[in-house]
Amino acid sequence: MKSNPLVSIIICSRNRETLLSEAINSVYLQTYHNFEIIVIDDASEPSYTVDLISPNIPILYYKNDKNLGANASRKVGLEQAQGKYVCFLDDDDKFLPNKLDKMVSLMEEQQHVVLCTCYARSQKKKIKTYANKKRLKYVNSIGSFSLPIIRNSSSLSAYLPADLNNGQDWFFWKRIAEVGQISIIQEELVFFNEGGHKRISNATNKLDYYSNYLRVGISNNSDFMATLFHNSIFRFHTANGFLLRYINAPLILLVRLYLKFWLK
Repeated sequence: MKSNPLVSIIICSRNRETLLSEAINSVYLQTYHNFEIIVIDDASEPSYTVDLISPNIPILYYKNDKNLGANASRKVGLEQAQGKYVCFLDDDDKFLPNKLDKMVSLMEEQQHVVLCTCYARSQKKKIKTYANKKRLKYVNSIGSFSLPIIRNSSSLSAYLPADLNNGQDWFFWKRIAEVGQISIIQEELVFFNEGGHKRISNATNKLDYYSNYLRVGISNNSDFMATLFHNSIFRFHTANGFLLRYINAPLILLVRLYLKFWLK
């Protein structure tokens, strides 16, 4: 008999009522039906009206008293999640109809897997991901928060530092990959919105952005080449002066060729 475990879908949102409604509807249209939708409103102004964002679709709605940021809001969602599995959904993205069905089936069949990602599509292109732990040391090969399904665990909240302004998804995947196997369904199961709207998680300036990038890249990374690569990226984008910047370019190019042609 096919198992039918509960999946918790966590959607964090701020000031994007229309996009949120579309995201919720994409969950409702899934071919897999045993899920709960948890919406964390990160202090939207004006407040969301539940009947407008989710007419006729039951949701669990929580509003932060103040703007906490994306990772802190995800933690609030995890505290409420009752499912065996967890999926995050950015409020500007959408699940394609068979995402949950395919992902739950894989997770139930492969009990050693703690995370399964997938391909996505956007307005412009197909987005490929990779379930490769070595590649994950160099780049976020898993994708955005909207792509994977995760085996629920009380430790997940510890992988969501509230002071990290970008690279939050990459940090999260790196931590989860340390405790179990990761897998992939090589099909497009998510629509990733590359529109020009403001993202929920944004660094305030270039130095802030690449400081966070470096923090994530070198965290728990014993790979010497990967650490050197991340430091080169940081210096290339933040150093003053042409020579100081471009002295790092050859290594960056070599590693990117390595990722493209050899490390799949």
